[in-house]
Amino acid sequence: MALELGGTLIKLYANGEKQNQAIESDNQERPIVKKVFAQDLPPAPQVIDIESLQKGVYSIQIKGFDNALVEVYSDNVKLNFYLDVNSNGVKDQDEPVIDVKKYVVNISKEKSVEKINLSRGWNLISLPIFDQDLKKASDLARLIESNGGRTTQVSKFDNGNWIHFINGSLKIGGKIDFGIDFNLIPGQSYFVYAQIDSEFVIKGNDHLDNPLLSPCFIGSSLL
Repeated sequence: MALELGGTLIKLYANGEKQNQAIESDNQERPIVKKVFAQDLPPAPQVIDIESLQKGVYSIQIKGFDNALVEVYSDNVKLNFYLDVNSNGVKDQDEPVIDVKKYVVNISKEKSVEKINLSRGWNLISLPIFDQDLKKASDLARLIESNGGRTTQVSKFDNGNWIHFINGSLKIGGKIDFGIDFNLIPGQSYFVYAQIDSEFVIKGNDHLDNPLLSPCFIGSSLL
């Protein structure tokens, strides 16, 4: 008696003892569906709910209207659309609201955004986004100041050593930078000394899409 189990299993006898041996059958049915592994599948399309946008920069296209680039700085945000008759960028009382459900809306996420708050004194921050304009400690100091903040120092702890970039102001006017203008690596942590409370925004790609490996050395490491 034969039992189908990945081939034909035939009962055989050797030296008077029953044995099992798997033998490939000549007429075994061949699979007609190719096995596909998860890593071979294309990425699932990104679904963006215009009624509940997450943080990011979005490009919105509605036929018959100008394209819009919208920056969203918090999660679960609903956008309201209106006809800007006088093109002043503000909804006036007599300007009608547009019901986007009556239109085909094409929306795509262009960048991720992250708002970082600084308190007066020392702050420990990380940069969760690849920002093409944020490559060095001096870039971070300039970004903070361009958003109304003031910072005098950006530092990092690397392989047991402190590395400092100082952004100072002269009493006679002007600024002076000294120390090491080190490279910023998304995902790592930095100490920032702020003279006033402020906030700034970074825009780019999530570093989790391009994960970085930060080495750990003997002793303390700051990740």
